[in-house]
Order: sequence, then C-alpha cells, then structure tokens
Amino acid sequence: MSVVDYTATDYSIRFIFCHWPPLMGSTQRETSRTLAAHLRHEVFSFMNAAGPQHQRHIVVIGDLNVEPHDDIITKTLTATRSRGRSSMIHYTDIDTHRYRLYNCSWRLLGEKHPHGESFASPSVAGTYFWANENEWLTLDQALVSSTLLTTNTPFLDEASLHILSNPSCLEAHSQRPRKFEWVMDSPKGVSQVPSFTENKDALNKLRDREDIEKWYKNLLSNTESPLFQYVLLAERQKKLVTEKSDSVESDSVGPDSMELDFE
Repeated sequence: MSVVDYTATDYSIRFIFCHWPPLMGSTQRETSRTLAAHLRHEVFSFMNAAGPQHQRHIVVIGDLNVEPHDDIITKTLTATRSRGRSSMIHYTDIDTHRYRLYNCSWRLLGEKHPHGESFASPSVAGTYFWANENEWLTLDQALVSSTLLTTNTPFLDEASLHILSNPSCLEAHSQRPRKFEWVMDSPKGVSQVPSFTENKDALNKLRDREDIEKWYKNLLSNTESPLFQYVLLAERQKKLVTEKSDSVESDSVGPDSMELDFE
C-alpha cells in the first residue's frame, strides 16, 4: 500500500493506494484480512490524530482482489454500501479502532446499462473478467470517509465514478475481453497478461540482450495492447536481464537456471 497526503489550509486528504494479493487459498485470504485490519487501523489513526484543527479526509483506491460484499471488506475493513451508515458512530469504535468507510464500488456491481436501453458504450458487468469461471468481478474499488459526503469542498463527485470500457477491447458478440495470446512470438489481444507457461516459453527463447530488446520493441509496436501490459512485461524483461547476468557469473546460462515469476 502506498500513501499520499494532500494538505490545504483548512483540510487534508490522505490517499491510500492498494494492490492486494489474489485469493488463491486460505493463506492468501488471511493475508488480505491482515492487510484490511492494518488499513482499518491506518484510517482510524489518521482520522483521529492529534494536530491542527482542520478537517481530515480519506480516499482508498485500488485492486483489493475481493468484491465489495466480501467480509474482508465489510467486517474487517468496516466499509459499507450505505452513505448514512458510514457516518454513524458507535460507542465501541474507539476501543476497536474502527472507522467506517463508504464503499462507492457497490454501484459498480453488475451490468452498467439496463436491458433494452440503447447505449453507445460497451456493456461490462465488473472491473475484471475471470475467464476460468466465465464471470465478471468488481475487484477494483474506491472507498471514502463520510467527511467527503457533503456539499462542502472537497466532496465526492460520485456521478463521475465509472468503469472505463473500450469497445476495441471487447468481443462484439459476447462483450467479453478479447483473449490475450501469442501469435508468431508476438502478443495479440488485450484481456490479461499472458499465462506463466506462455511467457516462460517465449522468454526462454531469448538468448541475449539484443533478442530481448527486439522482443520488447515488437511488443511496444502492438498498439492494441493496453499500457498496463507494457509496464508488467517490462518488469519481467528487466528481471530476465538481471538473471541472465547472474547466470553468466555462475557459469549457468541455460533456461533452466531462470526463475520467472509471472502473476
């Protein structure tokens, strides 16, 4: 989690950016619960800190890898779907270090447009499409303190919160994200970073820095790929260069000596 503070004359806003691990087992779930508890403590401490007498606000945003209705969000983090509930104070809040947040992302669950309504933008039912289960999930969320739920500056402009969806990224007939795949050693599609096997097979073909640079330039020339794929794959490229350098020093240069970590 990363924190950015903005301080004005009569108020301050703390922005907390999160990217929690995916829930792939009980261990990861407990890790997310621990992160949620830590975040709840950070929110409480900031909102109740001693110091200048000005208004304090919190904005939490990021990929939490759980949906708004998961008890990690509703119970551990104590974030609610109700604006009214988020402003309520309970006598146990101080002892439990609890500060309720309003989770704006409840409004992002499900289809964007009612059936039968004409619309120009594509219809998506979440922020992430889980291909294995063939369903949409709302994992990317925005949560705010109740102090932003007023008409005084600064305040939440909730009508501006929406999911960006580009028609070129979706299949026309199913409205599903276009699948990512390797075609002639070049990335095609936009839905997700290639699988571990696909990446490993492609990257293990690269024997020197020149090949890596050529592969990366080819990737960047694909204008259909979204920016986040460029960034993630660039990090993998840097990791590969470093490991190849280490392998040369240890006289182990074969692909079996590389451990590539792809999400």
